[in-house]
Amino acid sequence: MPQPEPWLRGTLQEVPAVVRGVLHALELAKEDIELWCGPLSDEQLNAQSAGLPSVAFQLRHIVRSLDRLITYVESKQFNGVAKITEALRVEYYKLVKRILDEKDQVIDCYAGWVSAQIYANGTVWPCCVRADNLGNLRDHNYDFKEIWFGEKIREARRSIAAKECHCPLANASYTNMLHDIPTLTRVARKIMRRDVSPPAEAPACAAVESD
Repeated sequence: MPQPEPWLRGTLQEVPAVVRGVLHALELAKEDIELWCGPLSDEQLNAQSAGLPSVAFQLRHIVRSLDRLITYVESKQFNGVAKITEALRVEYYKLVKRILDEKDQVIDCYAGWVSAQIYANGTVWPCCVRADNLGNLRDHNYDFKEIWFGEKIREARRSIAAKECHCPLANASYTNMLHDIPTLTRVARKIMRRDVSPPAEAPACAAVESD
C-alpha cells in the first residue's frame, strides 16, 4: 500500500510551517521522479520518440514548467465553462510564480476564515501546509463550531492575516482568488473579451533538444 504524501506523514514538525511546506513539496517531487524515472536506464532517459523531447530533457527544464503551462493555456481558445476554468487556471499559475519569486502571500489568504481541512484522525487545520492543530473533533463531541470559534484558531487567523506564511497550495489559492477583486476583474475581462483572430500557437516544449 503506498504511503501518504509527505505533508500527511507528520514529519518535520520542528520546522516552521512555511519552510516545512516547501521541504515537503521538494520531498514529494523527489519521490515522484524516483518512482517514475528511477527504473529507466540512461538510454531510455535520453531516448526521443516521435520527435518529442526526452525524459532527461524534461527533467532538466522542469523549473520552467510554469512558464510553459501559462504559454500553452493562453494560446488556446475555449468556450463556455471551459473559458472560465482556463482563465482561473492562468491566474493561479501566475499567482504561484509571484508567491515563489516574492516569498509573500501576494493576495490575502482566507484559510481559517472561509476554509479549513479535517485530517483523517479528526484534527482540524486552517490549511494543510500550516497544519496548526486547532483541536480534534472527537474531543469536542464532533461539534465543529467549538473549534471554529475557539481560542486556538484566533492565533492562526492573526498569523495568516499578518502574512507570517505564504504558499502556492491550490486549495487555498483558488479560494483566495475568488475573494480577490483584482483577480476576479482580470478573469471577467478575459471571459468577456471577444477573440477577433486566432491566437498564436504556443511554442513547442522542445521539438529539438538544445541547452
